[in-house]
Amino acid sequence: MYQIDIATASSTQPPSTAAGNAGFFTDGNPALGVPATLVPAEFLNTLMLELVNAVKGAGLTLAKANFTQLQQAIKRYTQVAVVLADAGGAANTYATVNVPALAAGDVVTGLSQRVQIANTNTGASTFAPDGLATKPIFGLAKQPLQGGELVAGGEALLTYSQTANGGIGAWILAYCSGGSLQAAPAQQLNQLITLAQASSLGGTIGQYGLFPLNAAPAGWLKANGAAIPVSAYGILAAQLYCGDAANATALYGYRCTNQSTPTTSRSTTGAYIVLPDARGEFLRAWDDGRGIDASRSLWAWQAGQNLSHTHTASASTDGGHAHNYVSGTQGVGYQTGGAAPVRETSAISTTDVQGYHSHTITVNSSGGTENLVRNLAALVCIKY
Repeated sequence: MYQIDIATASSTQPPSTAAGNAGFFTDGNPALGVPATLVPAEFLNTLMLELVNAVKGAGLTLAKANFTQLQQAIKRYTQVAVVLADAGGAANTYATVNVPALAAGDVVTGLSQRVQIANTNTGASTFAPDGLATKPIFGLAKQPLQGGELVAGGEALLTYSQTANGGIGAWILAYCSGGSLQAAPAQQLNQLITLAQASSLGGTIGQYGLFPLNAAPAGWLKANGAAIPVSAYGILAAQLYCGDAANATALYGYRCTNQSTPTTSRSTTGAYIVLPDARGEFLRAWDDGRGIDASRSLWAWQAGQNLSHTHTASASTDGGHAHNYVSGTQGVGYQTGGAAPVRETSAISTTDVQGYHSHTITVNSSGGTENLVRNLAALVCIKY
């Protein structure tokens, strides 16, 4: 492609004339006296400059002996799309300025805009090109954005869909470099899964897990009573929170303002939430209205105790011993001091009375400082 360069060509572009009635070329008709259409220099200049600018606009240099430059330019235009600057001016509100500007009728299903994002979104977001109607931005699951899908400095591809948003229309975010990607829940084995689905595969958020480890595995926290930031563990914090009414008394699941002193900095709006402390504890299933362990709450600790029971007992022995007794010298004999008849008497022996007394009863003790069953130590963790 080249721009005309013969000696008779003008070095400056002739001025354009006013537009006339649109028409078509004709070869004329001599029989009817209709002349053929003359092709003016203005028209040829228009064609030439349109083609020259198309080639140059694609970044190519005009080459007189190259007859494929228009083709190359078209290919390059399809390979490189224009990335527009974000003119929204704030997070969650995005806009672009097109040259030439889009009209309302141009915003139809399939229209795409590539945007260099200026501010990271923090939640639901909108987009409005060239001051046209503002429409929400949805992810690939056709749901409003939640935060972090559009990242400052990232390049985003937005495609308009009139059928989205209940037929009102929305811009669908195909991707943003550096941003999180929204996806619909997977239905087949080789499809992308959501965070909720992934979390369920490795355990439900908030559940306990036992591990023969001394450190919590990925995706888990030690259940050690620590205060963790709500901002970093939002889903776990929401499920674990004991509620405003119990925040002042709960053993865990309460919010606080000081990570180092949680018990003395309780606050329903605190930036931290306290994990359960399961170290050295036995876990017991919550009664949940059954009545076996009534009046328990999920956020309370229960002290140990023994079930009411009886013991056998034994008395100490005194060993072999004898009791005192009294005996008289009785029997057949003579009365002393004079003549008397012989008298026969019976011999008598009596046991001495010792009075009331007691014996020692001993109940032997057993066991240690707490009730135990045979067990193995394991690290208790909580899923986040």
